[in-house]
Amino acid sequence: MTRPIIVRLDGNNAEIGRRILSDARHPAVRQVSTMDGAAELAARLAKASA
Repeated sequence: MTRPIIVRLDGNNAEIGRRILSDARHPAVRQVSTMDGAAELAARLAKASA
């Protein structure tokens, strides 16, 4: 992967999904807890790569 992936999980199995992503420790995957946090991180990453 050449681009980061920003993930925000919510719902019935969100906790399990977060644990799976954390255990995978993939450097491109960034977890955030809110939609606002996801938008801010996406904007920051886009600005940094411009």
